[in-house]
Amino acid sequence: MADKDLEKKHPSLSFPYIETANNQIIFEDLAIAQHLARQNMPSGLYGGSMFQEAQVDQWIAWALDLRDYTVRANAAIFEGSAGGFKDDSKAIKDLLRNLDRHLKGKQFLVGNQITLADIFVAHIINIPMSLYIDPGFRKSTPSLEAWYSAYIKNANVIAG
Repeated sequence: MADKDLEKKHPSLSFPYIETANNQIIFEDLAIAQHLARQNMPSGLYGGSMFQEAQVDQWIAWALDLRDYTVRANAAIFEGSAGGFKDDSKAIKDLLRNLDRHLKGKQFLVGNQITLADIFVAHIINIPMSLYIDPGFRKSTPSLEAWYSAYIKNANVIAG
C-alpha cells in the first residue's frame, strides 16, 4: 500500500525521486541531478557562467539523442535486425566522432572541470563504448578515448 501523503505529492510514484526541504517532489534522474547541481552552483557542476550552463544543457540534449540511437541499436541486436543495428551504430559512431572533435585539446566537455555534462554524457556513452565500439574506432577517436578513460578511472566515478 502506497503512502497516501506521498501519492498526493507524487502521483506517478516513480523512482528515483527526492523530496525537497519544502516538501516538494522532483523525480527522474536527470531532473534530480540538474536540481542538485543548480542548488550548489559553487560546485561548478553546472558550469561557471550562464553560457556554460547553456553548454551543459546542450551536451545533455546531445546525449539524449545518442541514447535514442543506443536504445534502438540494442533493440536491433535483440530482434536480430542487422540492418537496424548497422544504421544506428553508424549514427552512434558519427556522434562520437563529433564528440572527439569537440574534445580535441580539452580535458572536459565544458570549462576546466567536470560538470554535469561530463557525467551525463559519459553515463550515456558507457553502453556503446562497453559493448560494441571496437578498438579500431577507439584508436581513431583519441580525444574521446582519453576523456572517457580519464572519466571512468576517476576515483569519484562508479562506472557501470
